[in-house]
Amino acid sequence: MSTTYRTDARSAIVTFQPLLGAPHQVAMQVMPPGQVERSTGTFRSPELLVDLPRQLLGQLVPEDAPESNVPVIGVMVHLGSGQAAAIGVFDTPDAATQWWAQPFNRLARNSEVLFLVAAPGPPS
Repeated sequence: MSTTYRTDARSAIVTFQPLLGAPHQVAMQVMPPGQVERSTGTFRSPELLVDLPRQLLGQLVPEDAPESNVPVIGVMVHLGSGQAAAIGVFDTPDAATQWWAQPFNRLARNSEVLFLVAAPGPPS
């Protein structure tokens, strides 16, 4: 499984590449990290959440962050509801991982929530 993105201003096309099957591309607005209330598990801009195709949800698995120092976005996916949010842009994969891994982050403690770090994909 790999997750990449292409971005233009505040929107992104996120590509989910499962181990088997065709890639899925999803258009998302990129939500600034400050719009995520990690201590309560809520969003200041819930209209930026998108619904992912059900067939994709079963193929998503946690993955290692990209090993580079390029700007990334975090893609938070709630497997129960099928909703996802693109969060960022973070300066590096480590910055995204550290932002997510805070002890007060209620979303990170939910076993139905995945946080995928997406590196820039090839230009279209």
